[in-house]
Amino acid sequence: MMHPPILSPGRSLDSRLLTQGVLDEATIWQLLRAILPDLQQQHRQSVIYQHLQPSVIVQHANGQFHLMAAATSSISPEYAAPEQLQGQPSPASDIYSLGLICLHALTGVAPFELWDSTTHQWLWIPYLTDALSPQLQLVLAQMVAPQVSDRYPTVPSVLQALGLNHLIRMAPTATAPWQCLRTLDGHRSSITDLACNWQAQRLYSSSEDKSISIWDLHNGRLIEKLLYHHRAVNSLALHPNGQFLASASDDKRIGIWDLSQNKIVELLEGHQQAVKSIAFSANGQLLISSSWDKSIRLWNWQTGSELSHLTGHRLKIGAIALSPDGQFLASASHDRTARIWDLATQQTVQILTGHEWAVTAVAFSPDSQFLATGSDDHTIHIWNAATGELVQRLSGHAWDIGSLTWHPHNHTLISGSLNPAIKIWDWATGQAQSVHGHDDFITTLLIAPDGEQLISGSRDRHIKLWQPNN
Repeated sequence: MMHPPILSPGRSLDSRLLTQGVLDEATIWQLLRAILPDLQQQHRQSVIYQHLQPSVIVQHANGQFHLMAAATSSISPEYAAPEQLQGQPSPASDIYSLGLICLHALTGVAPFELWDSTTHQWLWIPYLTDALSPQLQLVLAQMVAPQVSDRYPTVPSVLQALGLNHLIRMAPTATAPWQCLRTLDGHRSSITDLACNWQAQRLYSSSEDKSISIWDLHNGRLIEKLLYHHRAVNSLALHPNGQFLASASDDKRIGIWDLSQNKIVELLEGHQQAVKSIAFSANGQLLISSSWDKSIRLWNWQTGSELSHLTGHRLKIGAIALSPDGQFLASASHDRTARIWDLATQQTVQILTGHEWAVTAVAFSPDSQFLATGSDDHTIHIWNAATGELVQRLSGHAWDIGSLTWHPHNHTLISGSLNPAIKIWDWATGQAQSVHGHDDFITTLLIAPDGEQLISGSRDRHIKLWQPNN
């Protein structure tokens, strides 16, 4: 909860708008300079405000603005972002709400009346009493973009666009177990997955922007973009020989890419809904996929033919993982369960129950003895993979778990969530250290076989390369 500074008595912005009318551009700049840093501070503490509306912004007699504590009001649908109303708030949701407050303050017209449902656009420019500077007009338009992928993802990105870089508050400087070496920037939307040929130092990243990028890890250079899918690319799998890459998409298809030509050579079709996760078998003969159609499918990826169809989950399946010994498959479902499958018999051997919400991530330990599951209930469970016994419950994330990976040489678990911090767990004790650097949901994590490099992808559109902070 925020603790606002002690200031002279003031009144809320909605009260001022009622009595004095619209704000001019200079006052809007003043409002943004005051409120944006407060929002960034909350986001760094893993708090999304969610209640932004004119009634929670107070202007004092000296002209200074501040944000009231979020608990003082309820959420207003008129100012809430579409993804927030669907139960998926992010820092970009607060940016959207603040943008709408500015439009209301500049025009005197409430947001419901500014939205044109025919063109699906905000029609606010005609209501301005005075022309705005082009810079502020462009920034406000992007702040209120209906699609989150078209909006500023973080407060620092808004401050940078406004030329207010000096107000950006830096991340904590306390010693962390990993330090960032390089940031890769090239996607136009959220990073969804990563795959790497560590020997060749080639990194592959997928994104909601429908593309796959190929990076040179030596220098961070973008080598090429692969385009084929016409919807978000959700998952990547690199063949054990490093010559082929598989990509899964919301367009229900799986593409097989020949990396010597960077062209699709086979297309796997059969899923009825978005394909969310894929993996090659340990010997590279099979490709395994999971989908929101509640099924897992095994494919002969060279011919494009489906070999078998595994069912059992009652709701959509968001993630799968293969055990390092190649014998078992784990699946995570919105039905609040995870399953462990014997690949030889293609039968379920364990049904893991205990999470209170959707299971969103699964990862086997390096020795295949344990399975970690992450959930929208903000917890991580560690299971004995052979018996299905719950051996540890990790809590510490403030938001949904999005990604899990194990350190290859010990039982350290690494997790990412809607909270922008990466957590490094000693899972036996339940203790965790945090690694900061991203400004939005950590969507994917990848660690090198020698454990000396960690790569993270985020909804902030960035990929970060980390090394141990010894």
